[in-house]
Amino acid sequence: MNIKLSKNRKGDKSLEMIIGLMILLVVAAVVIKLFLNYVNPEKVPTAPEEELAKKSFYSECETLCTKAMQQKSLEYCTTYFKGNDWNHNGIPSENITVGSTTFWDVCEDRIYCFHVVDCSSSDRKIGINECKQLLCNAAEEKYGNNPTLKNQYIQGLIQPGSCNLESKVRPEDYWYNRINSCS
Repeated sequence: MNIKLSKNRKGDKSLEMIIGLMILLVVAAVVIKLFLNYVNPEKVPTAPEEELAKKSFYSECETLCTKAMQQKSLEYCTTYFKGNDWNHNGIPSENITVGSTTFWDVCEDRIYCFHVVDCSSSDRKIGINECKQLLCNAAEEKYGNNPTLKNQYIQGLIQPGSCNLESKVRPEDYWYNRINSCS
């Protein structure tokens, strides 16, 4: 009788081990499925330095907005993001769409404050049209009524970027055409 008991115990242990391995296999399959379904490149957080640079740019733009509201400063209109891969997809200087209230097609290497930070208060707004006016006023103070020098001055401060966006959008929708001259 002792022999039968030991055989049953060995069989029970084998059966327990098989059931345990099956449970482990099911748990592993569930974990793998969750990983594949919920972790994809779009949801993986970007490097902390890249996010910090973007947050720092937003903060700088908000500060420059406040300054522009008080002193009619050009810095809000002429400050741009110093990186070239805004969306962190590994493709530098591509054309992307950005904006908070107005959406702009821009090159990643020339994203200006007025593209991403809405600069407005209850009684005033500084957007692309107001930036153009501020730039034209500064150019006129510097060069008088000489349209060529005024436009060269503005084009030295505001540049479109390197992604050849002009060929990809309608001329009337191209933000750079709206701000690059005083005409």
